[in-house]
Amino acid sequence: MSFNKKSDKIPDHSSGNEPVHKEEGSVSNSKSGIFFYILIMLLPLAAAFYYGYNAFRENGFLSFPLDDSWIHLTFARNLAEYFSFSYFKNEAVTAGSTSPLYTIIVAIGFFITDNEMILSYVLGVSFFALASLYFYKLNLNEYRNEIVVCLLFSLVFIFDYWIVFISLSGMETTLFIFMLILGAYLYKTGKLIPLGIVSGLILWTRPDGIAFIAAVIIDIIFNRYFIKDKTNKSSYSSKEIYTASAIFLIIAGLYFGMNLYLSGTILPNTYKAKVYTNIGMDQRITYLKNVWSYFTVDIYKLLMPGLILSLILFVRKVLKREHSSNSLYIFFVIFFLFIHVMKIPAFTRFGRYLMPLIPFYILISLSGYKEIFGMLSDHFKKIPVFRYVMITVFGAVISFNVYYFQLYKSIVSSEDKYIYNRQVKTAKWLNGNTEKSDVIAAHDIGAIGYYSGRKIVDVAGLITPELGEHLNDENYSDYMTDYMEDKGVTYTAFLREWYVIKNQKPVYMTPGNENREVMIVTKFIPGKSEVLSRKVNSLMMSVTGYLEKKQGDSIISLMNEVIETDPEYSLAYYYRSYGHLVNYENEKYEADILKSIELYPEFAEAYLSYGGYLMGIRNFDKAKEVIQKGLEIDPYNKLLKTNLKAIEDQIKAQVLK
Repeated sequence: MSFNKKSDKIPDHSSGNEPVHKEEGSVSNSKSGIFFYILIMLLPLAAAFYYGYNAFRENGFLSFPLDDSWIHLTFARNLAEYFSFSYFKNEAVTAGSTSPLYTIIVAIGFFITDNEMILSYVLGVSFFALASLYFYKLNLNEYRNEIVVCLLFSLVFIFDYWIVFISLSGMETTLFIFMLILGAYLYKTGKLIPLGIVSGLILWTRPDGIAFIAAVIIDIIFNRYFIKDKTNKSSYSSKEIYTASAIFLIIAGLYFGMNLYLSGTILPNTYKAKVYTNIGMDQRITYLKNVWSYFTVDIYKLLMPGLILSLILFVRKVLKREHSSNSLYIFFVIFFLFIHVMKIPAFTRFGRYLMPLIPFYILISLSGYKEIFGMLSDHFKKIPVFRYVMITVFGAVISFNVYYFQLYKSIVSSEDKYIYNRQVKTAKWLNGNTEKSDVIAAHDIGAIGYYSGRKIVDVAGLITPELGEHLNDENYSDYMTDYMEDKGVTYTAFLREWYVIKNQKPVYMTPGNENREVMIVTKFIPGKSEVLSRKVNSLMMSVTGYLEKKQGDSIISLMNEVIETDPEYSLAYYYRSYGHLVNYENEKYEADILKSIELYPEFAEAYLSYGGYLMGIRNFDKAKEVIQKGLEIDPYNKLLKTNLKAIEDQIKAQVLK
């Protein structure tokens, strides 16, 4: 593809050497072209509404599938109300937003509406619609005379269930995707000066957008100096390149300067909070395996052969020093994955950090199919059937895409409910049951920061960079405990899978007794409250399977390791007592359950267990005493009440005898 702004035609490398206009030209100006533009804009709105309405109908409330969404909202609300990039009123000023551009846009939105849910939905879906429009325009630029192909390509993107899902998440992802697609379109159409602006804004949208900027630079070099065909070399003038670079550097400089001013580093706090240290090769390999798995399921497994074909053709062209229309996309995917493999080899919920790759995965994959069919059509010129086969294949891909779109329609509702039951309910409990002067320590600070109305200490380091610097320390739990005391923390709100305040009764717990991700609120008492070490907490999480399968020896062995590390942890003795009970070692059971109660006198479950054991050996008088103590601690515990009644019935029966 030529990048010569002085020429109005470029070769169409997708299907041969027929000349086409550099931009979509008459297609955009015709009535049918305008109709298709409107259609491409309306379909994302309809798809998102379908998912969103289904979620509201199933749940009866509006929510987000990620807690991070409220982080943007909290920063944006304070920016709108106090003109301060802060996380609590005009305090806690920090570079804690991964996407300052999105936060600023949301802040502007707060001048229009104070309904955070509607505002977030409208923005997310609007950027999805814009991304779809420029995805279509990008394809029109590539395949000028093939409107049907461009529409089919766009429909694959529009009905991608992950893209629709993330448009309703309250996150910056669809803004990021839109900016990346817009950047690709500007680059492909030779608009270098606007590209300089958009490239700078991409950095303001997400720091890993640097991968796209690197891809543009390498692609310019690749086309100007590497390929043999002089007609296909980039012919941007040096003046254009210098001007665009200067614009980009100014916008990037403002980004780095803002972060430096707010937090003392050129990147947001999220960089330190999320970037791994001491990354092993095993972690990187596991991450790449997860990436492969992510892009080889459902509709993606139909796209993968096209991707492989495109990569083979790309390598072939590189070896021949020929131009490839996919070079920018392939460079971007490589650089993006490289950044994550080297710095953040973590597969997050829903693979959301991979979602910006989806449109480029679609472009590369479908162009691979199209190029192969084009080559077959050129080779068998008397057999035009291959063009119809191509349309049929793309139509089949669309059909499967719509099928999976429909199949996963409840994904938004289920994930919204999951987050609502943990983060939102906890936040609202804190708002109604704590004092305005209280300080809350949490690691998921989104909904809690937005709805609790309390000052937050973020133990994950997103808004407290001084903690982020110690996240990977072996003794981080001790450091965190000291920090919370110093900052006047009065409550902690932790998912038990992350952090646990040991030997202390929760004041609030949600969502009941489910096996995973239970949010626990605990009163933080300086000098008494202690955060369980990372090692011990990890061991405690791994015992769940043994408990469910009643594997006594395995429970005992694992708890021995815990107790050796932390001999003052009540729950370890409680679990070990269960292991002894399973193995019919009654004396050892009794010693451990009593030790558990000694370390944690408010441990209602321990009284329940011990009372049940005493009932089993028919020591009803002692059992009654133990169960009554448990009820003093937890008067609403139904199992304790049931056991007490059973004991009293047994005692009455003995008296009657």
